[in-house]
Amino acid sequence: MTHDRGPAAPRGGAAGPRPRRVGSSSDVVGPPFIPTTPFAPTMGEVIASLVNFRDLGGLETTTGRRIAAGRVFRSDALTHLTDADRDHLRHQLGVRTVVDLRSPLEHDRLGRYDEAWLGVTVHELPILDGAVLREQASQGRLPMSEMYRIIAIESVETVRRAVGILADPAALPAVLACSGGKDRTGVVAAVVLAALGVPREEILADYERSAPGLDALRERMKARMEGAGVVVPPDAFTLDVTALATVLDTVAHAPEAIDAYLGDDLARRLRRTLLAPAA
Repeated sequence: MTHDRGPAAPRGGAAGPRPRRVGSSSDVVGPPFIPTTPFAPTMGEVIASLVNFRDLGGLETTTGRRIAAGRVFRSDALTHLTDADRDHLRHQLGVRTVVDLRSPLEHDRLGRYDEAWLGVTVHELPILDGAVLREQASQGRLPMSEMYRIIAIESVETVRRAVGILADPAALPAVLACSGGKDRTGVVAAVVLAALGVPREEILADYERSAPGLDALRERMKARMEGAGVVVPPDAFTLDVTALATVLDTVAHAPEAIDAYLGDDLARRLRRTLLAPAA
């Protein structure tokens, strides 16, 4: 169920009919988007107004299958999208759904998504208060490993809801996003990849692909947050591979462990939806 978000601040572009806000991604109107090729790696897909956007497609599993390209993208917040990049998401990539993991505090400070302008269905699934947690972690009051544990373990029901949307063909292609696209998005993406059978080292490598955009992300968020009266610590927006590895060791130390974490049915549906056909 999408959260009651109130009126969204208008964004650029002409306003069209507002898409239905639905309680389940299975209610999305129209046939699912099917990529023209089951494997065409687009991890280098560039959205100029975003700094941490990429496709999860193309990664290989331990069984030799690959994640289908063009079905799930991970990203930093879409609040900086230009009209041109919005059109690219909708028309070239076919995006139908955004899973927004940001907190109500971040919505208030940085803005909610305007479904009418984006032209997609937005599911608000806040995972804790990411802005506060990240600030505490960067100031040494909360280790990054503890923040990631909170995301994965204490917010497990929200993680499952997010993964459930990504397992529904009618909701795809989808963008999974938080503010920076590395912590909450990183943990949920790692869970998805583990459930699909991607090796641990490749999951961690995907997490590290956020590194090139961190400086730009830090400056962008600093300008937005400090404009809202929030001080951003100098070492905010860093990566901690060990923290993510610890999460994987907890929830995905074996295939049966990640299936138990998500639930066997959800794990099967995810694999059925996101793995490309065997060669």
